[in-house]
Amino acid sequence: MGDPKQALDWIRHMKSSAKPPTAASTPANPPIKSGNQAEWNIDDFKLVLDLVKQALDLAEAAPFVKSAAALLTKIIDSYKEGLEAQGELVMIQVEPVVLAVVPFFSQCNREKLTKWLESPPSMQQKQHDTEQLRSEGTGQWFLEDKRFTEWEDNPGVLWVEGPSGAGKSVISSMVISNLFEHQKDFTAVIHPLAVAFFYFDFRNKEAQSVETALRRIVLQLSAQSLHPYKTLDKHWNLSKGQQLPSYQDLVSLLLNLLHELGQTYVVLDALDECNTSHFNKLVDLVCDLKNKAKGLIHLFITSQPRHVFTEGFTDLNRIVLHSHIMDQDIKLFVTKELQTNSELDAWLPTKDLVTEQITQKSRGM
Repeated sequence: MGDPKQALDWIRHMKSSAKPPTAASTPANPPIKSGNQAEWNIDDFKLVLDLVKQALDLAEAAPFVKSAAALLTKIIDSYKEGLEAQGELVMIQVEPVVLAVVPFFSQCNREKLTKWLESPPSMQQKQHDTEQLRSEGTGQWFLEDKRFTEWEDNPGVLWVEGPSGAGKSVISSMVISNLFEHQKDFTAVIHPLAVAFFYFDFRNKEAQSVETALRRIVLQLSAQSLHPYKTLDKHWNLSKGQQLPSYQDLVSLLLNLLHELGQTYVVLDALDECNTSHFNKLVDLVCDLKNKAKGLIHLFITSQPRHVFTEGFTDLNRIVLHSHIMDQDIKLFVTKELQTNSELDAWLPTKDLVTEQITQKSRGM
C-alpha cells in the first residue's frame, strides 16, 4: 500500500464495515464513557479521515511546506490518548495510513534538502559507467590484498596512489560495488552498513569542489539513517533554507551522521581531480575524519602522486599501484579481447607474443 490515497480508501472501507462491539466481546466492566462506543469510534474515524485528507492535500499542493508533516504528527499524537480506550481496532486501522504517509513526507523532505544544497551531482551514472570499464576477472588481486581486507574489517583510512591510467577509478567502482553487495547482508540489522561515495572529475566542473562532495556525501548518508534526513533537516530549520551550510557546518553534519549510523564506508575517488585550490582543504578533511571520527568511518581515497598529499598523508595506510602490479590485469584483458573480438582473429596464432608486447608497452603509461 505505497499510495497514500489507497490507504485512505482502505480505512474508509474498514470504517464503513465496522460493527458495534457485541456483548460477548465487551468487557464486564468497560471504561465509563459517554455515548455509544461504536458511534464514538465512527465519529472519531471520520475526524481522522478529514484531517489526514487535509494533510495529504496540503503536501500535494506544496510538498515543501512542513505544516503538512506537523499536522500528521498532531493526528498521530491525538490518537495516543485514545488508544487504550479504543483497543486494537484503532491501531490496526491507523497503521496503514502512517506506513503510507511517512515515506511520502520523507521523499518530500529529500527533494527539499537536495534543492537547498543546490543539487550536488549524483554519482550513480558515474559509478555505472566506471564499473563498465572493468573487464571480468580483473582487480580481484586488490580485493584479496591484506591491506584492503584489514580496512574492510577495521575503521580507518586507506589511500590508493598511482599514476594516470593505473586503474584507480575502476578499483574505486569495484570497491563501491563490493560494499553494496555486503550491504545486502545487513538489511535486517538495526544499524545497517552505510555506503557513500563521490568521484572528483576534471571533466565536470560541478564535481571539483570539496563542499560539493560533502553535500552529496551528507545527502547519501542522511537517506540511510534510522531517522532519514532528521539531522540535516534540523540544520535547514536554522535558516529555513535561506543559507547554505558552510564547509565546517558540513563537516559537523557528517560527524553527527557518523555517530548515528553503524558501519559507514565512504569512498572519495581521484582527489587530484579536485580544484587545485582545494587541495589543502581536502587534506584537512581527510585528517579531520581520521582523528575526529576514529572508530566510526572506513574512508577509502585515491589519487595520483601529488606533493601536497604525500606531505599531508604521511601516517595513512597506502597501496601504491606500480606497473608490475597491474600486469596480470592487463594480460587478462588482452587475452579476453583476443578470444572474444572477431576483428582480432588474425592475431590469435601469436596471441602470447601480442599479450606480452602490449603488457610491456603499457608500463609507464
